[in-house]
Amino acid sequence: MAFNFSTFYHSNMKPSTLIGNRGRVLVAMLSLYFLLSVNKLYGVQIQPGDIIMPQADTTSRILVIDPTTGDRTVFSAYPNVGSGPDFYDPSGVALLPNGDLLMCELEETAGLYEINHVTGDRTFISGLGSGLNGFPPSRGDGPLDLPRAVTVAQNGSIYLVNQDGFITQVDPSTGNRTLVSGEGVGTGPDFQYLDGGIMNTQGHLLVSDTMQAAIFDVNLQTGARTIVSGLGRGAGPTLDDAGDLTLLPNGEIAAQVVRVHDDNSITSEIVLVDQATGNRSLLFSAIWTDTDFAYLTTSADGKILGSLDVPSGEILSIDPTTGDTTLISGENVGTGADLAYGDMIVVPVPEPTTGMLGIFGFLMMGLATASRYRQQPSLQNDDRRTHRERPQLR
Repeated sequence: MAFNFSTFYHSNMKPSTLIGNRGRVLVAMLSLYFLLSVNKLYGVQIQPGDIIMPQADTTSRILVIDPTTGDRTVFSAYPNVGSGPDFYDPSGVALLPNGDLLMCELEETAGLYEINHVTGDRTFISGLGSGLNGFPPSRGDGPLDLPRAVTVAQNGSIYLVNQDGFITQVDPSTGNRTLVSGEGVGTGPDFQYLDGGIMNTQGHLLVSDTMQAAIFDVNLQTGARTIVSGLGRGAGPTLDDAGDLTLLPNGEIAAQVVRVHDDNSITSEIVLVDQATGNRSLLFSAIWTDTDFAYLTTSADGKILGSLDVPSGEILSIDPTTGDTTLISGENVGTGADLAYGDMIVVPVPEPTTGMLGIFGFLMMGLATASRYRQQPSLQNDDRRTHRERPQLR
């Protein structure tokens, strides 16, 4: 039911009833503040659990996808939905602590955009823009190659995974880029050809190296690189042509793997990696002639979401225990904007305990206030009670 401020005001806020209903007013105002805070964080179109997907088919648009219905809504698109510069070939997405979207691009700008989570407005943060045909001009100095992934640390620091083998940190206020690991910075085995990148729970960056069939752990404070899996560490199926990565709730890494056969058929796989041992196990495998998983992410309920590299676009949900797949958006599933493939991010669902404790606290404060005012009689009532209890004079 929609909130009716007029009804709320006339029932609770009129001067004649304000004092008597103070407890209810407090509860209502705090609850309204809480609801508005949640709405401010996630905006009008984007809800917790939704999938955000920039389209990698040169349509210059970003979709919000309902994971339950598969319905697709254009959230930002050049030039008609949200303001700001054009983009062409997005390659990675991440979320800032304030809920805004970060998106890196390969082709026209080799750079980084921030998209306002409420309006869809696009701001170019850093990169090699041309300034022509709707694209932004260059912004910032420092090393930059083809950014394959963007990640955000818990403190809000932004990192780009560059294809040619190095990691940079981006200062959003200036656009300047600082080398963090690779190209002579940090110890450990050198990178060769990077693709996917995700943060783990220890605040380290995990990256996949396609040419070395390996996953690296990068200490972002020192730049040190260690092998998580591959290059002799861990047992199980190899990480051939390792691409996108996603982190599962149990701490395992799900890696996109592609094996190309002599007849040009493709085996698309999802391999699970134990961070502690480097051991690998096969979760999903399918032989396809014209597609493979382009990007992976993790859904709000802990499933793996895979975006298929096909013109029509499909998003599969993969059970991380059984490998069973379910089509959740694509042809004949969901309505709205046409779907292509692209990287994905799932809007996090707030911890229930935090929200419930906040609401419980608000309610308890309101109830305590209301109880105090109910138990404290008015002066007028005190006078009447004293008069009734006064013994009559004889």
